[in-house]
Amino acid sequence: MPNTTVDHQLLRFLITLYKTQSLTTTVTKMAMSLSSGSRYLQHAREVFRDRLFMRSGQKMFPTTEMRRLYPDMEAALDALDKLVGPRFFNPGASRRVYRIASLDCAFTLILEPAINKAKEVAPDLRFEIYPFQTNSFEDLRQGMLDLLIFGYSAPIQENMHKRELGRAPYSLLMRRDHPLLAAAEAPGGLTREDVERYERVAITSAFSSEHQQVRMPWFGDELMNSGLQIPYFLSAAFSVLDSDRIALVPEPLAQLIENRMPDTRSCSFARCTNRYWNPTLFWHERTNAEPEMQWFRGVIENSVHFSTPEKGNPA
Repeated sequence: MPNTTVDHQLLRFLITLYKTQSLTTTVTKMAMSLSSGSRYLQHAREVFRDRLFMRSGQKMFPTTEMRRLYPDMEAALDALDKLVGPRFFNPGASRRVYRIASLDCAFTLILEPAINKAKEVAPDLRFEIYPFQTNSFEDLRQGMLDLLIFGYSAPIQENMHKRELGRAPYSLLMRRDHPLLAAAEAPGGLTREDVERYERVAITSAFSSEHQQVRMPWFGDELMNSGLQIPYFLSAAFSVLDSDRIALVPEPLAQLIENRMPDTRSCSFARCTNRYWNPTLFWHERTNAEPEMQWFRGVIENSVHFSTPEKGNPA
């Protein structure tokens, strides 16, 4: 069944686009990415079964149907604003503390950019970031956490919401003069025999109260057999600098580490496995309708800029 949801954000997007006749200006005003704006427009076209806007040169001109709908959209948005008026969230005046659990990889690639973006319009916000633990989902249920970011594909608990923020392939991270780089550039690329000559670094995560588990993907979608297990992705970058070790990390993180640490290099592991990194945002039903939480969840979603594989399995 097609998604026919029309919410406050969608109405505000269409009204702003109607007034500005520019998708770029609209997404800037609404603090969202251009790709998010394109998705909003595509969703609106499906909901209203009309193109709504036609591009001509640099401008987006409303269709006849959009001109007909516009007064009703304005009235609906005004009604919604009045309905939630007493709970209106003004980011610039907020002193809210957001408590979030996350692995360091998701913090570096997603949360830190989101926090920086949020503080541009809400400088008095505060953030407390906690490591993901075996009891993090229970802490979220009890209200000790507001949000949780984790790569998790299993069914979620009752009264929990989740949204996948993106998908990214994996890369092998190593020192810049590692002999494996030559094998990666050879015809046919990396083979399992090439890679397994070297000690592997894997990241441990708290999946259960009984033990730490390693779920790093490997050839044939097996799980990695590693020589070194550590709890932090960013520590893996230092562990490979002065050794022949290699570390498997999400591709966007590998690219960031290469840019910031010139003595490291990475090569794609995407051809060797169908699995991908899928950071997922979780929150509890109690905060689902809170304006300040809706706002910051939107900031987080719009802070994800890495590519998404069309197919594969989460890991």
